[in-house]
Amino acid sequence: MLIRLCMLESAMWADLPQIREDRGPGGRSRPALPGPALLTSATQLALCTGVAYAALFYLPVPRGYWIALTVALVMKPDLGSVFSRAVLRSVGTVAGAAIAVLVGLVIDGPAATAVVIGIVAAFLPWGMARSYLWQAIFMVPLIMWLINLVAPAESLRTLSEARLSTTIIGGLIVIIFGYLIWPSMRRPQIAREFNRALTALASYAKVVADGAAPAQVTASRRDTYRKLADTRVHLQRNLSEPPPAGADAWSWIPVVAGAERVADRITAASASRTPTSGDDIAAVAATLETLSHGVTPASGHLGQRTPTPPSHGGQAADPSVREMADELAHLGSMLTRGGPSQPEAR
Repeated sequence: MLIRLCMLESAMWADLPQIREDRGPGGRSRPALPGPALLTSATQLALCTGVAYAALFYLPVPRGYWIALTVALVMKPDLGSVFSRAVLRSVGTVAGAAIAVLVGLVIDGPAATAVVIGIVAAFLPWGMARSYLWQAIFMVPLIMWLINLVAPAESLRTLSEARLSTTIIGGLIVIIFGYLIWPSMRRPQIAREFNRALTALASYAKVVADGAAPAQVTASRRDTYRKLADTRVHLQRNLSEPPPAGADAWSWIPVVAGAERVADRITAASASRTPTSGDDIAAVAATLETLSHGVTPASGHLGQRTPTPPSHGGQAADPSVREMADELAHLGSMLTRGGPSQPEAR
């Protein structure tokens, strides 16, 4: 038992020297510099927030602070498309405000209102899991009824009108200053993210083919899967964007999935108990490098290049090599058919 614990401890802390090398003089990890995507997102949020506060001070709108609140909630970068969230929140607010007013005309008294609040609140988790539209539909009447219970001096109609006007103003601010004036938002560079992931994948295959040290293989594998995950996240955020960005994002789904399967095959070959031929992995690395050079951020597709899988991969005795060659051939065929998107043709 002690021997197994020692082996487990060795496996868990094998990369400790490398981790210590990445730390600063005080033992603290060095902070990473923000990337262009983070800076762009922060600039968009700052601009939209500034316009929202300007609207708060210069527009005669009751409860104008709801404008900045709408901007902050819609501009959260971890919830997908900014454009679709602004539209869905506006539509959901209109429907929710109408429900709040209509129900307020029927029910009377705090007890009846509390019962209705409990019923609607029970459906809120379902709406949040369903879509952003349903979340707004259930959330808006709840807020209106709760405010009406706490401050009954204001009528539900007045609260609903204020909520409706501030949400529409906030949505317009997000659409104009957080989406329309930024060309990169309408043409997301998925090809650039995929090219980085494909370059890391080629480097990973080369490291495995060269029989590098386990620590180097582990670092390359983590970098590859991290870039593939970043590409997948970037892709998911743009699926609900209006055309052409949304259509381009949907066309990239099978390509990104093919690259992920190739990465899994390389990982399986590197972790196999039976050693895989280094020449086969090297041929895969060369083909991936050719693919990465073909997918350019400007074009988004391969142009005239026609990369092929290793000629001896399909006849290899090792089934993992054959599966890897098949996945690579499938990935190459998807890219050589003209690519997932061709922005220059529009």
